[in-house]
Amino acid sequence: MTLQNQLISALSNHSIAVIGLSFAGGVISSLLPCAISMLPVLIGYVGGYTEDSRWDILRQVLLFIVGVSLVMTILGVSASLLGVAFGGLVGSNWYYLVGVIAILMGLHLLHIIQVPLPQFITRLPETKSGHVFAPIMLGMAFGAASSPCGTPFLTAILGFISQEKHILLGAGSLFAYALGQSMLLLVVGLFTGLLKHIAIVRHVGKVINALSGAIFILAGLLLIAQGAGWLDALASILE
Repeated sequence: MTLQNQLISALSNHSIAVIGLSFAGGVISSLLPCAISMLPVLIGYVGGYTEDSRWDILRQVLLFIVGVSLVMTILGVSASLLGVAFGGLVGSNWYYLVGVIAILMGLHLLHIIQVPLPQFITRLPETKSGHVFAPIMLGMAFGAASSPCGTPFLTAILGFISQEKHILLGAGSLFAYALGQSMLLLVVGLFTGLLKHIAIVRHVGKVINALSGAIFILAGLLLIAQGAGWLDALASILE
């Protein structure tokens, strides 16, 4: 029996084993576009805002992943109960908003802007409370903006919530799936943190900050292009 069939069977039987199966399904799906699309954001954040401590980097990467998983769970449950497509709750205005925030954070890292509102947004990760809330908020924002992967595992979980209305088990399954899908983010985030730590030891931290700022700006521009439909139009032309 395949993992997908095991997941469907566990969902049908309301088995708690569905949590572990959902996590495994998420790990398998972690190389698909929706997981990979968040890598530049996490790399930019770790490279530009996290402290030198390896434990601090691990903590903030994990908080980012929690934010991604939370928003995927909320959107998934809401979409299933409302009978709309997963991701259909996120309009183009959200892409514009998150894209602008990303660009502002990038410009701040590059020391190009220093105005009141952008400082409030961009300096949040540098404050004491921001070390906890900033990675969660960023994870939620970019998790909502990233296009969800229509994998068989996710389809099975969303279908279960829609038909059975078993919110607790469905939400737990979605959260486990999102955590599994974020394992690639964990590996890349920790690797980026290691590179930054080495770079700081070698006194080239400013270069890392500049690269992180550029990555944030690129991610923001791509989000705005996605919201405007330019990326879909380009994909159609290339086909």
